[in-house]
Amino acid sequence: MENLTQFTPSRESLHELYYVSKKEGISLNEYIYRTAALTAIKNPKFIETTYQIDLLALTLMKQYKTESIFDAYYAATALNQVPDHTIISTDEIFDAIPGIIRIDPKNYS
Repeated sequence: MENLTQFTPSRESLHELYYVSKKEGISLNEYIYRTAALTAIKNPKFIETTYQIDLLALTLMKQYKTESIFDAYYAATALNQVPDHTIISTDEIFDAIPGIIRIDPKNYS
């Protein structure tokens, strides 16, 4: 099992949460609750999007035929802002992108 020492999500995760919640029919109040719960996790360090991440995300979408702009942003953020390029995800698309180390949260404790 992996040991998480620092939680550094992309701020794009809050945007994706909004769209997923909206698709689920969740009210704005419930979305606010979900966002508050996510941001209340101990020691989060949200990574801001930069123009370098924007350009890299779009390039990754083209190069790896990624359908999700959010997956592309997460990959670009890991490559551009996370020193060890590690990402926690069940999505195997990240395995195809050189340099990214994916940790499956099912194996996390």
